[in-house]
Amino acid sequence: AEAWTGAAAGMKHIVLVTVGTGVGGAIMCDGRLLRGSKGQAGEIGHSILVPDGRPFGVAGVNGILEGYASASALAIRAKEALSADSSLSELKALDCEDVFKHAEAGDKYASDLVQETARYLAIGCINCCRFVDPELILFSGGMAEAGEALLKEIRRQFEKYHWNLE
Repeated sequence: AEAWTGAAAGMKHIVLVTVGTGVGGAIMCDGRLLRGSKGQAGEIGHSILVPDGRPFGVAGVNGILEGYASASALAIRAKEALSADSSLSELKALDCEDVFKHAEAGDKYASDLVQETARYLAIGCINCCRFVDPELILFSGGMAEAGEALLKEIRRQFEKYHWNLE
């Protein structure tokens, strides 16, 4: 829909990154959705970010983007190194939304987690740019609802790590 009437109207080279429980995606090149030989094209979240990295889900491969940058992974990472200094430590249950709320309220630990997550997503976007050279990368999904709190940091990290051959 975004390609016909939304933010990507008129564009023929688009990547959609869905960020929620997992990380999914869709890739449009030359106005056509890429499906691949087995229908697996666009599995952005299952690209390897850190070889032999953290286990996540049932993909059978450790270190995938989804294991670092999804809403589920953010909550898991937040719990792993949680210290009493963070306002997050006062919560009985902890989820992605909590991390963003506490980051916005000035919690340094939560802010660092948001920044780290944005870096992972930026690297995923840079990899998409290297492979398919999109005109635009769109974000959707539950975690994308954090809005500028996340997107601004993704843009900053993207600019920091992206290089251009032009």
